[in-house]
Amino acid sequence: MNVSRRLLVFALIACVIAVLRLFFASDSSQQSSEKLSDILSGSQAEQAPAVSFNTWLSAVIRVDTAMVARKRGSKESYTFKASLLELSGMPIDQLQQDLVLHTTADSTTLSPLQNRALRPGCEYKVVVRLRAPKGLKNPGLFDYEKYLKQEGVAALAKIRAVVDQGECAENFRYKIEQYRTHVAGFIDDYTFFENAHDNNQAQGVLKALAIGERASIHPHDRALIQRNGLAHLLAISGLHIGLVAVLVSRLAFLPVLLVFGLFGRVLRFIFPLIVWNNSPALSAMHKATVSCLALCCAGFYALLAGLPPSSLRALSFLAIYYLFRLLNLPVSLWGVLLATFGLLVLVDPELLLEAGFWLSFLAVSCIAFLNQSYDRVRTSYQGPLSRYSKIVSAFLVFQLMMALTLVISSSIFEVPANITSPLSNALLVPLVSLLTVPSLLVSIIIETVMHTSLGGFAMLILGPIRDGLLSLSGHSVHLLYEVMSYLDRGPTINVDIGRQPVALIVLFLSGLCAFIPQVRAKGAAGAAFCLVVVIALCQLASTFNDTDRGNGVTVLDVGQGLAVHVQYQGLQLLFDTGFSYSAYSFEKKAVDSRPEQVDRQTAFSVNSGRDIIVPYLQSKRVKLDAILISHWDADHAGGLSALLSRYPSAALIADEDTRIDFAESELGSVERYPCSQAQRILNMHRDKQIPFELKLLWPTAEDRIDNYSRNDMSCVYQLNAGKNTVLLMGDVGAKVESYLLKHNRLPAKVDLLIAGHHGSKYSSSEAFVRSIKASTVVFSASRYNHYGHPSPQIVRRFEDHKARVHNTGTQGAFYFPLDP
Repeated sequence: MNVSRRLLVFALIACVIAVLRLFFASDSSQQSSEKLSDILSGSQAEQAPAVSFNTWLSAVIRVDTAMVARKRGSKESYTFKASLLELSGMPIDQLQQDLVLHTTADSTTLSPLQNRALRPGCEYKVVVRLRAPKGLKNPGLFDYEKYLKQEGVAALAKIRAVVDQGECAENFRYKIEQYRTHVAGFIDDYTFFENAHDNNQAQGVLKALAIGERASIHPHDRALIQRNGLAHLLAISGLHIGLVAVLVSRLAFLPVLLVFGLFGRVLRFIFPLIVWNNSPALSAMHKATVSCLALCCAGFYALLAGLPPSSLRALSFLAIYYLFRLLNLPVSLWGVLLATFGLLVLVDPELLLEAGFWLSFLAVSCIAFLNQSYDRVRTSYQGPLSRYSKIVSAFLVFQLMMALTLVISSSIFEVPANITSPLSNALLVPLVSLLTVPSLLVSIIIETVMHTSLGGFAMLILGPIRDGLLSLSGHSVHLLYEVMSYLDRGPTINVDIGRQPVALIVLFLSGLCAFIPQVRAKGAAGAAFCLVVVIALCQLASTFNDTDRGNGVTVLDVGQGLAVHVQYQGLQLLFDTGFSYSAYSFEKKAVDSRPEQVDRQTAFSVNSGRDIIVPYLQSKRVKLDAILISHWDADHAGGLSALLSRYPSAALIADEDTRIDFAESELGSVERYPCSQAQRILNMHRDKQIPFELKLLWPTAEDRIDNYSRNDMSCVYQLNAGKNTVLLMGDVGAKVESYLLKHNRLPAKVDLLIAGHHGSKYSSSEAFVRSIKASTVVFSASRYNHYGHPSPQIVRRFEDHKARVHNTGTQGAFYFPLDP
């Protein structure tokens, strides 16, 4: 058995062992966030301070990581991690010493210490407000809470009133973090463009590529990068770590060879009877030195990035590759990949559960296959033209293989893949990898050298080189955004074949036949047939779906807002579209008087329709039939424009209202139907045999609505689906509830109630709660909203009437099955 087959057997055995370890693993001990919760509640120890989350407390923290600036228009804040040492004057015991806070502080908070003056390793007395390490939790979307736990974060925090304690730990870890802070400041202090938006774009991407911090990238820019399929480009992973190793090994090869050649000549002069220049030992030392230099430089880059898991995996791969190379083992890149896979899953079996781990290995597998299949490029050409044609052919085949892998892997992990992303990768990955990253890293190295020991004359020479390289990297980022924006303006085609085993297997085998030279050599007709199969599968993607996963109502966790998805026997409805940050930060007077001075991208920085609802619906593979808006407050209709742009064929059902919290132009020319027409419009999208009824309870044509507030003008719906009754109250208060009770419009029994006005104390009156006899009640509110929703009084009222209560702010999205 050769080495490659042995490595394959090793990888399979390691995978089996990892699966068994996962299967028999016992429940882990309490997470640090739970321990912190016990401390804050005073239940863990008698000496623990009895305080609570979301309260300003005095504390002592130690800064653990680099400070990274986040710029949002004229505002600037800093994010970093810190360890909690004391809380309200009580020291945290040694067992709890590793409590990590994900901390933010704005520039005004840090002004007494001068910005970026909080040094990693140093202790500070602060006033801190702690929050539980939780985020929005929705099915099929990124789990921020799980991410924080993986990062060891025990609480989210905001600090103010910083006082330096004068105590600093000076070890290697904190030296690295101080250097990362210096690099971030070096990029922030350089002005690339006069336009603040373009300048912030360049700085955000360069900090992500230099130190692995992506917090500075604006959400709009991050969404643009994701739509182009380039999210991997900003992660310091195998691509950039490998790039550094390759560049160092190529650049160091000749200088190291000259050094060892000179060393051999000296030895030959001293010992003339020994021929050192032809010694195999000398050649091995040269190879080992180059390999160590490449691995050390790649390791330093990983340290600069904060050692994320992706960079550790890339370093493991490089270490195994150079080890096999030094031992002269006949192992291909594919064999190195198998060895790395086996070692990693043995060390951490939970990697098998991470989609990113599998996606990265699928990508590297493409490179391994390509490398194995096209080794002849370097040896079998007869001239430059033949050589370059084979290089271009290899590159094109690689892009096709990556596109195929993207479709397969995205379908497995329930993420629709944009078919235009291979074009973005083909154009922009070489730009970033061959221009942006090298020029950025060299400018950082020059800055480091200048910052340490060089005199004024040397700084005069190296300064322009440093600035020129940094400016080149910044302008390449600007070109990156220009190309992405241009490609984003075109139509996007989402290819999604779902979790269909037969389709996935046929697609994979088709790719092998079409793109691997050894298989393709069997005949051009077979390759053409396979390509036709691939195209046919992609064409069927529009009608091939697996949305029938049960009928139900999903109340999404959109923070302080409301969005309810209803699916019932093929009918897909969305009640309200969540909030838009623009409604709370966008000043209409400023827009009306000085529209050219308003940074709309800053104003519309958060949109639950774009950031939460659309990705959720895509993960469910649904096509909306209708969008129903209860009323035009921003926390109910803020995400509408994003939904309409993604689902233009969906019917929009909403009453007229001149007090819309965003520009009418964002709705486009879509036709609007009044709430009273909801049942008629739905009849156009459903089978008449389906037992489904949507009744408008308020306001109807016979109701006088002159003296009602904006919230009380919400459309109230009763949904009858099969055996279930669902009541959606919008933002109406006790006044409308009393009116509905007086006119006998409310059902006698409600299976699911979406509570009015997020659980406000001005809604859900005692008479209303007693009348509807709700079995399940859902409050849609953010965890720490300043309105106090849901009101504890209202929660107790429903609980006293035996209702099961769910709060999306604390428990995440809620699913309620509908029985046919």
